[in-house]
Amino acid sequence: MAKRVQLLFYHRDADCFFIAQSGCGLGLTRRFGIIAALSPRAIMPAIYGVIWRVWIEGMQTNSTIEQYKEGMGVKPSEVPETSSQAPSQTEQDEQWMRHAMALATRAEGIGEIPVGAVLVLDGQVVGEGWNRSISEHDACAHAEVMAIRAAGKQLANYRLLDTTLYVTLEPCCMCAGALIHSRVKRVVYGARDLKTGAAGSVFEILQDPRHNHSVELTGGVLADACSAQLSAFFKRRRAEKKAAKLALQQSNDALS
Repeated sequence: MAKRVQLLFYHRDADCFFIAQSGCGLGLTRRFGIIAALSPRAIMPAIYGVIWRVWIEGMQTNSTIEQYKEGMGVKPSEVPETSSQAPSQTEQDEQWMRHAMALATRAEGIGEIPVGAVLVLDGQVVGEGWNRSISEHDACAHAEVMAIRAAGKQLANYRLLDTTLYVTLEPCCMCAGALIHSRVKRVVYGARDLKTGAAGSVFEILQDPRHNHSVELTGGVLADACSAQLSAFFKRRRAEKKAAKLALQQSNDALS
């Protein structure tokens, strides 16, 4: 019988759980790929750390379920049963937006503005991106563009038909143009960009009827969380600049 190993782990910065499964070639590694992202309320909130589960032919035995519950130190009645019902569109959008938020933390880790994007086709990741303009000296290296480039290579086609892009911040004019040209079917964004947003906040690029391609648009998914992620970054960066300025002033005073 074929066996697949799944790894469930919690990402603190994104505040969500990710499920990685062996045998997926589109994820973080060749052996394991991200197949789902779940909100804390969708899983037992007490789960933290790493849990390994073995699935045989896609089915989980009752004994495995009981061992899982006992290992977490809770009563079986306290653990929600797995539902066979497909998640709603809203739930899917939130799951993938958390995935994009996790990618945004990678941008922050290299000193970039934390914006992340993921392209999805038939429930599978085909491209991921995060801001890299500063680190790669490339004005076009926004999260959306990086995800589009990755997906183009993965699919061997610049036309990304039937794909959905999830991005933590409303696309700018440049990214909106790239999304139209690449024929992305749907765009879902988190926080609004009141300075340069091209999905209605400042400019209306994505749904301008004069284009030869119409993009479906959904905004405000996990907007508060995405906005908080950006605000925390800028607040910390301002504090760092203020501290550096104060340190330089103190150094100059000591020399005078």
